[in-house]
Amino acid sequence: AFHNSGERFDPPRCHPNTRMAVIDKIMNWILGSAEEECKTMILWLHGAAGAGKSAIAQTIAERCHTLNLLLASFFFSRSDPSRSHAKHLITTIAYQVATNLPSTRALIAAAMEKDPLLVERSLETQILTLLIEPLQNL
Repeated sequence: AFHNSGERFDPPRCHPNTRMAVIDKIMNWILGSAEEECKTMILWLHGAAGAGKSAIAQTIAERCHTLNLLLASFFFSRSDPSRSHAKHLITTIAYQVATNLPSTRALIAAAMEKDPLLVERSLETQILTLLIEPLQNL
């Protein structure tokens, strides 16, 4: 689900002035304002169940949305069978990319028209066809 989806009614968020060190580190990585954080293309937020990963991710998504930096988001849910696996991950991200970055819309739509069963292909194929190729053409 999107960060602001109705399916995520009252999503977990960090309370004000909590988890500031990790939030600042992630925001610095996103903004490219800390050289050390910018050396990698992927930031992996991990921890034990109940450690607050979803709250941190929600807070970051909301901040990025406010700053017009959020292109797409996806939140898994153990309790929702439609969001407990990666089947809809790439198509959901691609939908948001097409919505938020109109220059990709025709390319993503063309890929879906060319292969209507693309949603059943491997995640690798979906990533390449629906995200990498349209974004490389910008």
